[in-house]
Amino acid sequence: MKRFTTLFICLSFWSDGQSQSPFAGDNKEEKFFEGSYFFDHSLYGISALTYKDYINTPKSSVEGNFQKLKNEASFNNEIAELYLELPQASNQLHYSIDKHLPDPVALPAILEMGRYFYNQREYKNCVAMYNKAEFNLLPSADQVEHRFNKGYCLFVMKEFEKAKQEFLIVKKEMGLYYFHIHYYLGLSEYFTGNNSKAIQNFQIAEQTGIYKPYIPYYICQIYFKEGKNKELIVYGEQSLKNQTIKNRNQIRLLLGQAYFKENDLVMALPHFESYSKEVTEKSVEEFYQIGYTFYKNEKYDLAIEEFDAIHLEKSEFGQLANYYLADCYLKKSDNKSARIAFKNVSQMDYIPSMKHEAAFNYAKLTAESGIEREAINALENIEENSKYYKESRDILADVLEKSADLYHVISIIEKQKKLTPKLKAVLQKAHLQAGHKSYADQNMTSSEQHYTKSLQYPESEIYETEAIFWIAQIKQNTMMYDASIQQFDKYFNIGKIPSVSPEASPFMANYAQGYNYLKKLNYKKALEYFQKTISLFQQNSFSSQPWKNITSDAYIRSGDCAFKERDYVQARKYYQTVIDKKWKYEDYALYQKGLLLGLQNEPYEKIVVLKELTSKFKNSEYLDLSYIQIGDTYSSLNSLDNAYNAYQDLVKKFGTTSELANEARLKSALIAYNKGDLTVAIKQYKEVLSNKPSPQETQAAVTGLEEIYMNDLGKPDEYLAILEKLPNYKANDYSADSLHFKVGEVRFLNGEYEKAIESFTTYIQKFPKGYYKSNAFYFRAESRAVLKKYAEALDDYAFVLLDSGSSYYESALKKAAIITFNHTQDFKQSFLYYDKYFQISKVESEKLWAANGAIRSAFKNNDKNGVQNYGEKILSMNSADQEDKALASYFTGKMLYNEKQLDQALTCFQKIGNDINLSQAAEARFWIGDILIKQNKWEEAEIHCNNSNEVNKYYPYWIARTVLLLSDIYVHKKDLYSARAAIEAVLENFGDDAGLVKLAKERLAVLETLEKDNSKIKAKPTNQLILDNRKNE
Repeated sequence: MKRFTTLFICLSFWSDGQSQSPFAGDNKEEKFFEGSYFFDHSLYGISALTYKDYINTPKSSVEGNFQKLKNEASFNNEIAELYLELPQASNQLHYSIDKHLPDPVALPAILEMGRYFYNQREYKNCVAMYNKAEFNLLPSADQVEHRFNKGYCLFVMKEFEKAKQEFLIVKKEMGLYYFHIHYYLGLSEYFTGNNSKAIQNFQIAEQTGIYKPYIPYYICQIYFKEGKNKELIVYGEQSLKNQTIKNRNQIRLLLGQAYFKENDLVMALPHFESYSKEVTEKSVEEFYQIGYTFYKNEKYDLAIEEFDAIHLEKSEFGQLANYYLADCYLKKSDNKSARIAFKNVSQMDYIPSMKHEAAFNYAKLTAESGIEREAINALENIEENSKYYKESRDILADVLEKSADLYHVISIIEKQKKLTPKLKAVLQKAHLQAGHKSYADQNMTSSEQHYTKSLQYPESEIYETEAIFWIAQIKQNTMMYDASIQQFDKYFNIGKIPSVSPEASPFMANYAQGYNYLKKLNYKKALEYFQKTISLFQQNSFSSQPWKNITSDAYIRSGDCAFKERDYVQARKYYQTVIDKKWKYEDYALYQKGLLLGLQNEPYEKIVVLKELTSKFKNSEYLDLSYIQIGDTYSSLNSLDNAYNAYQDLVKKFGTTSELANEARLKSALIAYNKGDLTVAIKQYKEVLSNKPSPQETQAAVTGLEEIYMNDLGKPDEYLAILEKLPNYKANDYSADSLHFKVGEVRFLNGEYEKAIESFTTYIQKFPKGYYKSNAFYFRAESRAVLKKYAEALDDYAFVLLDSGSSYYESALKKAAIITFNHTQDFKQSFLYYDKYFQISKVESEKLWAANGAIRSAFKNNDKNGVQNYGEKILSMNSADQEDKALASYFTGKMLYNEKQLDQALTCFQKIGNDINLSQAAEARFWIGDILIKQNKWEEAEIHCNNSNEVNKYYPYWIARTVLLLSDIYVHKKDLYSARAAIEAVLENFGDDAGLVKLAKERLAVLETLEKDNSKIKAKPTNQLILDNRKNE
């Protein structure tokens, strides 16, 4: 402890004329002086013991002084114990002081106890103790110390007026406390609002090295608070020349702010640059002022850093910062970030004019960026009283016109109070395109509704014409041929057809109208339209293969119509054209030409043409028909051996796969019989019975065998033995059996499905082993399927499938697969059906259909092996197109993804590419981004996600999911600014999707925590003077 004075009582004692040594005299009194000596030298332990010895001795011989010395010794002993921090020492001394007040004998103890509390930083106790003292009784040196101590404690307690009073009394006293007093007096004057006096005292305190480095900052603060910018600039600039001053950064900040308020941003720049380099955390106002200074000095990168730190602020500063942030990004051609900043401005109401301008700029930039849904919503939200409203409507129409999100476009426009001609045109086109989409999805009802609505806005003659065309096409597809004819007539009555799409061109309209009349068996009118189709092809010189194929079919159908009209010469010309050009359907043309030659009594030419077909088209679907016709023609020429060989060629090539094989066997049997070769005839008839014969074929074979065995051979037992081996066949029941079945069949063919079900049910009950039992179950299943009684239909198909020899086995298998997948959704069973159908089908297109069904079923049933097996099959099939292979890759990839085999899944998904427009392809592109993130390939993931959203424009859900992936990428890059924008875009534009909202909110919660942790904004500054943290000495 540092002490500056001897005890006052001791001084008064020596003033009584005592001049001897303090250790001379009475031995008892020597104890008192020894204790005082030890006390004055801070030897409190031995001092306290010595004082106690003195206090406990008998009275001194010098009676007048003993009591006075004893009191002093008692106080000094208690003070010594206080400094020794003995228990209850403080309470005891406090008690003694109160006991002796107002006797001056207590004053030294008060001063020592006040000094003790001061040193212990017990400021309140210190002031309370000093309040008991009469400082005026003290010498000036002691008075300075204790008044400073008391004033300092009051200052710390923020009782600045009382502190000032103590400092003012002793402020002129030179000495150890002189500069300390002026320093704290200056602070007290500042805090009581006397800034000029504060500066005066600071200027005195500044004269000592202790405070000189700190005072300039305080004075600068005072000038700044009083708005004395010029004084601050002069004083601050001069102060910075002294390299020893403290808080240089803060002084530079104040100088920068002074220049800022004086609108001298060039001079503010170096100070703000220096401050910003050194200081990370700033106030909102500081970030704004520094950012704006950088912005005006065209230092856009630096400005962006400052503005970005406060872009989340919900205040006028936040709105301004985002506004200038947007312009900085525009200056750097970063439209993406500028768009986000404008959006932030548009969501704040502090500066309305800025809000409206930013809302328009945000919407415009969003539109230019191709972010359709967000742009549409932004443009729609621009208020009618905004000066940007009219321009925003034009942009909205442009965006809507380009948008692939058709249903969103339609909903937006249809809820507008007033439609401009441009919006009507967009709505007309949107309904037309929505019609196309529903048409592609085979939803004819929805498609027709959209086309019809499109006609309500006849802004474009092209779109109006196309809508009429497609309505006519839908009517045809739904077998409403009269209605389709009327619509196509309306199309043709337009006159000069505008430049419509090729799919809705007059070429296609005539072709379709030809089919309408063909379906109505009006061959003359059909021929008229097919001829027009051919003429338009010749006029326009279509070069692509699809148009050639259609034209080829038009020639074929023209030939068919002429054939039906018995104009055989004309028919042959049409068929011959296809043959000469070697177009698609050449095999059919050859077949028809052969038939014509037969009708024109040119049998040998017929045989030549049909043999050309059989040799040239080994896989033609007309091959079995050609063999039959060749055989029949030879038979008509009585060339029975050649006829027999032709029939047998058919049997050899199509023994189990052609419905004509049994007919060929029957005809072979008849030829053999007529030649007298009964053995061969019997063999052929038996082969009919063993190769899935129809009831009619069975009856023909049985009749033939009956004639041979009963009439020619006279062997009834062998004949009956054959009959006994036939399942469900009884000769005497055949006629009744056939008649009952025929009733149901007729009703089925007439479309009376409920009655057909009743008839087939009656047949099954009456003939439980009936010859047509399998057929009855099949047609009852078909009837129930038409009536959407799928569960019952499935039971009937299942019964048919018990007989692998049924002629309807393959068809029943196909229908059962469809029902189990689409309706009962028994995916395990549907896979078995599709798998079986794939195995038995001989037609490539049917095998592909089955493979697609099998892989979907396996995927739905979480059958990994099934998915991978059929994925490989589809990818290897020549008949599989890009979409088939894309779906195979998708299902395989998704299954692998679910199994956590990310590398293999990625390979599968990447096979799909960007050219496939399917929802599964859009989803696959999302999973690619997800996998790349999981593999820490962040840059590659970002590029992929941005590209995906360009491609996935028809699938807004997957766009939203991908945007959330981008938010994850931005968080990883610590670009929280872009991450928030991405998340908010999903929340604002997909609020009707609870799943997306949940995903977005989860990310937003994480982001808000990161933003809080990374905030550079310091606590809001007060008007109080900012002090250094230097401890008082």
